[in-house]
Amino acid sequence: MREGYIVLATGSAPYIEMATNLAASLRVMDPGRGVCLVHDEGAALPAETRRLFTDFAVLPADPLYPPLMNKLRLSGHSPYDRTMYVDADCLLVKRDVDLQWER
Repeated sequence: MREGYIVLATGSAPYIEMATNLAASLRVMDPGRGVCLVHDEGAALPAETRRLFTDFAVLPADPLYPPLMNKLRLSGHSPYDRTMYVDADCLLVKRDVDLQWER
């Protein structure tokens, strides 16, 4: 079973930067799981960002969903069998994340 994290970064560039920082912390604290970045069409993804994520998905614009509501649309974009959503403004600072996956 493939497990991984999904991170949403749509809108302005600071969200991509925060998501990149989160991915870096996940790579250090939980290197065995994938990390998927869900982003806008045409988002500028720096090389550093591309290196830290294992998967990418484009979230098409939908006028029925204001930006805050885009989290509700993520389930269909995960490439993993089991997915944990993490807000882009978070960092993983402990290695005991397996406890969360078991829950």
